[in-house]
Amino acid sequence: MNNIIPSTSRFDYITAIGLFHHVNDTTASACFEAIKKYAKTGTFIIIFEPCFINKQGFISKKLMALDRGQCIRRYDEWVKLVATSFPEVSHSLCRFYRIPYVHIALTIRC
Repeated sequence: MNNIIPSTSRFDYITAIGLFHHVNDTTASACFEAIKKYAKTGTFIIIFEPCFINKQGFISKKLMALDRGQCIRRYDEWVKLVATSFPEVSHSLCRFYRIPYVHIALTIRC
């Protein structure tokens, strides 16, 4: 990441959609720390990922089990993982696709 983006660059908005369920916790945490380097004061960060929840439907669970990302986490695991790098995280459950797939939206204001 440091070779692609100049170290002096800072961003107002940073989004990561469907990225972190493809990496383990250690790699995700390292990415969060790198993201912090490129965030200005007031930067708005949005992370959108599939997640498992209690009482999740069979079809939804099956579709997620077939996903190529092998690190789909439970809702509370996502919140805990992101909170290790960003102490103030807002989060909500999203089910807006026609496909029965559950997502978590994590929003951070730096």
